[in-house]
Order: sequence, then C-alpha cells, then structure tokens
Amino acid sequence: MRKIWLIFGVLVLVGGLVLGGTALAQTVAPSRTVSGTELKVGDPDAADSPVTRATPSSQASLSATDLGGVVVQGQAAGEIRAVQESPDEAKVKQEHKGKPEPVAGSIPVGGVLDPGVAHLYGPYWYNAGDMVTISITWTPASNTFRIGLTSQASGIFYGCQVSGGAGVCQLRVNQAGWYYPMIWNVGPNTAMYSGFVSW
Repeated sequence: MRKIWLIFGVLVLVGGLVLGGTALAQTVAPSRTVSGTELKVGDPDAADSPVTRATPSSQASLSATDLGGVVVQGQAAGEIRAVQESPDEAKVKQEHKGKPEPVAGSIPVGGVLDPGVAHLYGPYWYNAGDMVTISITWTPASNTFRIGLTSQASGIFYGCQVSGGAGVCQLRVNQAGWYYPMIWNVGPNTAMYSGFVSW
C-alpha cells in the first residue's frame, strides 16, 4: 500500500510541475488589436529613422510603400511593471528625473489573427541602441506576416515582412521611447502564430 501511495505522490508532483511549466510558457496577451488601412508607416532602412532594421535583407524585406496601413481600434489599458531596486538604484533614478530604466527580457507572444489584423504588445520602454528581435512561426505557412515596432508617440510602424511559415525581424532602436512590438497577419487566411519578442 505504501508503494501505491508513493507512486501516486510522485505522479501528483510530476503532474504539478508539468502543469506549472505549461502555465509559465503561456503567451502574453496583446494589449491592443488593430485593423484597417490608416496606420502611418515608416521606412526602417532610412538613416534618420528612430528604428532601423538590423535583419539581413535575405531574411526579411519590406519597403515603406508596400506596407499598407492599420487603423487603431481601442486604447491601451496601461502598463504594470514590477521593479526590485536597491537604494542606490533608486537614487540614480531620481537623478535621471524619473526616466524609465531599460529592462532586458523576452516575452512569449501568440494568438489567432484574421487577415489584415495585428496584435500590439506592451508598450515597452527601449533606450537608444537597444536591439529588439521578434521571432514567430505560423500556420498556414502560405500566409505573409509583418512584424516590428510601432512608436507609441507617433503611431508609426517600422518592421519586416516575412513569409514561409517562420520569420525573424531584428530592429535597432535609435530614438529612446515607448514602443509596441507588433505582429500583423497580411493574409490571405486567418492564421495562428506563436513566438517571442526579446531585447
């Protein structure tokens, strides 16, 4: 009888760890969903762009005039950030007059998007010089996606167009600010995607 209870206890423990790991791997919910044809589009290859593309052109390409547009529907609900800091860090932040500190990290993203619809995550604060990598896979592979960053201040999108069921876009932030990582299903079908945004 002890062996049965021991085996049962081990199975419950292993099952709890597996379920806990699954919960930790769940995607972050998008903060906004956008659709339409009115989003301002910037050129991520322009020298004076606040965000420039660092992905080699063989992996992703997107001209500024090829993007089309998106109309924002809804408002951001805000942002919740948990920061653990020492007294010295707090003093430094006061000296910088409340300017947000960079936080390196990675968020899992995913969802289902109809054609012409995009998910925005964040916004997140990025400093000048930060590199942001967006990597996704999707089905059906016949769809095309646009992935990149949208400036909260200007509403301008900078990014890459990817196809074939998987893609990566690496961007360099040249102007510090709040940006939304954005995943946009160009179509032609409704698609399911998953991936990561890391910086």
